Amino acid sequence: MTRYVFLDTETTGLNPHIDGHRIIELACIEYRDAKPTGHVFETKLNPEGKKSNVDAFLLHRISDEELLDKPTFKDIAEDFINFIQDSNLVIYNADFDVSFLNNELNRIGHISSVHNICNEVICAMKLAGEKFNSDKYLSLNNACKRYKIDISHRDNHGAHIDADLCAKLYYKLLDDSIIPLQRTPQSKPHREPKALTIPRAYRSNLITPQMQLNFCKNSECDNFGVVAMNPEKYANGKVKRGLRNQYKLTKKKKSRNEYLLTCKLCGQSSAIINNQSLGKEIERLSSIGIQDEPSCPSIGTNESPYGKRYYYIPESPDVRRGKAILKQACDNVGKGIFSYPELYTLSGKTRPSKTVTKKVSQSLEKGSKPTTLVYEEERLASQRVRCESCFTRFSVKLDPQQRHYMRDRNLPLFLNLMNKGIISREIEKLGISPKVLYSKIDFFYEQALAFDAYHSNLIDHAVATKTLNLSCDRLHHSSNWGDHNTPRPTPLMVTATVDNDSGYVFASSLNFDFQSDSQYVKKEYKEKKEADKESYYRRFAQYVLNEQDVQDLARETNSDIPMQIPTKGLLVNQTYSMLSHFFMVKQMLNTAWHINLYADNDSGFKTSIGAIFKDWLENGTMRAFQVNTERSGNNQLLDKATAEQIKEMDLELQIKFPDMSKDERLKRLWNHQFSSRVRLNGSKSEWIVSPNLRSRFAGFLPLYDIRNVSQDKVTSLLNSASLNGVDNWFQILRRHINYYERPVTSGTNSKRWNAYSGYNPMWMAKLMEVKRVYHNYCSTNERSLKEAFKGKLNSMPKPSSPAMRLHLADRLFSAEDILSFNYNLELFKEQNSDYLS
Repeated sequence: MTRYVFLDTETTGLNPHIDGHRIIELACIEYRDAKPTGHVFETKLNPEGKKSNVDAFLLHRISDEELLDKPTFKDIAEDFINFIQDSNLVIYNADFDVSFLNNELNRIGHISSVHNICNEVICAMKLAGEKFNSDKYLSLNNACKRYKIDISHRDNHGAHIDADLCAKLYYKLLDDSIIPLQRTPQSKPHREPKALTIPRAYRSNLITPQMQLNFCKNSECDNFGVVAMNPEKYANGKVKRGLRNQYKLTKKKKSRNEYLLTCKLCGQSSAIINNQSLGKEIERLSSIGIQDEPSCPSIGTNESPYGKRYYYIPESPDVRRGKAILKQACDNVGKGIFSYPELYTLSGKTRPSKTVTKKVSQSLEKGSKPTTLVYEEERLASQRVRCESCFTRFSVKLDPQQRHYMRDRNLPLFLNLMNKGIISREIEKLGISPKVLYSKIDFFYEQALAFDAYHSNLIDHAVATKTLNLSCDRLHHSSNWGDHNTPRPTPLMVTATVDNDSGYVFASSLNFDFQSDSQYVKKEYKEKKEADKESYYRRFAQYVLNEQDVQDLARETNSDIPMQIPTKGLLVNQTYSMLSHFFMVKQMLNTAWHINLYADNDSGFKTSIGAIFKDWLENGTMRAFQVNTERSGNNQLLDKATAEQIKEMDLELQIKFPDMSKDERLKRLWNHQFSSRVRLNGSKSEWIVSPNLRSRFAGFLPLYDIRNVSQDKVTSLLNSASLNGVDNWFQILRRHINYYERPVTSGTNSKRWNAYSGYNPMWMAKLMEVKRVYHNYCSTNERSLKEAFKGKLNSMPKPSSPAMRLHLADRLFSAEDILSFNYNLELFKEQNSDYLS
């Protein structure tokens, strides 16, 4: 008699490899001769600290507390293996359950996989798909409905209930005399199609041509870059179902009103984007760091300092300063002194420039005694300028630290903050008030922006005709500064793109807006009842403005603690933050010859890269991949049987071609993997699994069309894959900037919020930008060079900064260079003006 075992599991989430999810319920039912024998193996399991995410809990309703006293998988492994030994194992959606079971077996060091323990593993879902002639995903509920199997008792997912339904379904699938229904019965009342439109395109002076990003992001699909069009109407005015250009709208999981844009050709879905809101976010980011050119200040109003200028009518020869007459706005207002030099005349200095001598005690070498060094600091006077139209005189500051309160504290505070200085300790060490300290951080931020704005003007020349190897990733963080007694932080995310070869950080963006009027935005959101609209139809779709959206964001980051929107400032939606980040990066790389981009396997990268770099991905300028990283190699991505298959293929090549090198064997294995791409659970993207079992990277998802590219070229790109640049940058942020240190939770309660991370995100954003500039222009690779040239330091090249290695700068800068930098002074020098006269 053939022995069948019907199995089902309940888990804490969807993926045991990427997210480390575990099995929490396991049920097996034995059948012989199509009848249950009464032998059942059923148990709940302790996931050893792994908590169910919100989506999983809503399905099975098994609480984390309920599992604390349950056995672990290791405790029941022997009984479970004995139960399924030599059976024909039937599972609905077998790939999902087997991946979890193999993961649990690997955890306890068991040498066999499920396929080796059983005679056969049968997937009832695939069998149903063949029976119904459909390759689409089919839920257990819908399959049972086609055979009129009673599912009224299945209010929640349960391992025993689902295994029992799987058994009933399986035997009906085998019985050809039972004819299933042609369609799944309608369980909900029919509704008229809703007239949903695609958000309109957006155009501005910065964004040309118009931006419309609602299209398929799958580069290997014929619909890639083809914009979705709104539905047509019948003659009577009723809306037809679906969108034009082979698109449709599909309901977003766990959402009442939200839809996703789904391509009918490839079946892949992406978020619907409000182009206008994205355009506004791009314009906001583009405005940061723009340096205002000095011009005549006489505007005739008090809207700016010294905006009102007067001339006087003498009353008599003795009273020269008589009646004051307000000057009208000058024609030169807004016409900069460098763009229109003919409209202005230099008119001396406000005071004589001087040189200040300072003595500093410091060690010249590590471990040596301090030596007194003498520095000379030049303090320039401001330049007077006269407008030739209204004869107004005004001054242009050339010394950025002029009249700074406690000017001597600037440099030590700057260096301390760049090296993990803690705010409260800096206040105490330097003897300054919190107000003074934060005003100095503002000054550091403005100086860093001005310094970078001037030097990055040459970035087109620096990247011209180069092939860049870039890496990008996201850093998740949280912060709460509103109420230290309320354990509800705000979720934050840093998106960074870094050059792997030079270490230059092109952009590092925090999804927090401290510049816009948050009170106005929140008021408009409330008064216009924006919460009732789908997110992509809202006026301020780029912001997270309600508690539900924050909780959705927390769920995406697998956070176990409740979150809140910030009390001040605006939290930028992660999708819009990433899209605007890549738009800014693209502006810097226009002259690059080729760009190889490696992005971590984080949600949103495929959508953002496909949307922003669509033209570069099509013409071959950019070759982009998402990488799946696993510390123990790609055995975590594949089941053990497939990993063994790769080893056997490698062994066969060694036997058949004994003279073949290891690299050549690996190249042949890569060619095999290109034709054997796999899908992760819950995804329609097809990954190339690395045959190098020792590699850090388990798999690669091409974000550009590799079908017409030689496999040798693609293999070379995959072998060169690296996230070293962005990983190093995030490590620097965490180690050098105190705000970004990982918060530590309580050992007894992982949901307890730690007040150590209670900082205003505005200061986090500003210090991150200061650190980015300091890192790019002032940090060197001296340490790595000394390790590489250990024992032969005489031949060691001179240490350089990332900007020097990118050929953006020709010398190493210091903190003093940033603090004393003046944008206007540099422009005076470029024009060969007599700025010292």
